[in-house]
Amino acid sequence: MSSGVIENGVSLEFEISSTTYKKNNTITITYEVQNKRKQSIYLITGEALAPGYDLDKQELSASLYKFVVSYDFFALPKLKRIGPGEKHKGEADLKLDFLSSHFKAGNWFVYLSMGYLDNSGMAQIRADKARFPQGSAQHFERLQKVIQAGPIKLELIQ
Repeated sequence: MSSGVIENGVSLEFEISSTTYKKNNTITITYEVQNKRKQSIYLITGEALAPGYDLDKQELSASLYKFVVSYDFFALPKLKRIGPGEKHKGEADLKLDFLSSHFKAGNWFVYLSMGYLDNSGMAQIRADKARFPQGSAQHFERLQKVIQAGPIKLELIQ
């Protein structure tokens, strides 16, 4: 199963290898980001996958972007430059054990969100290094763009 979206010249596609998973399985998400713009983008690649869920809607989310937890201890994430017309492929694992006692068998939908900076955002971050770390954290929050693809339907079983 696969899903994709194009927003502001950035394409995000992802797929999962199966449509049925058990409580302690891991969903391996294979994704591809393509830059269809005329300038580079900078994909956030150095962050751990942040899982999430909405029990009422039976939705799972996999987020690969930078969360600013503290302005005092902010570090820029790893960024992967993707030039005009270029692609980046990767994998992320969504371990279902994070659901623990909230696990509910049935049909669910999974979404993937990824963060990136556009070329002008990256230029502003570079120019802001004099005020690092507080200034960079605030600018980063404002400049980071998030693209989301999905849903892909899957079944969770006991």
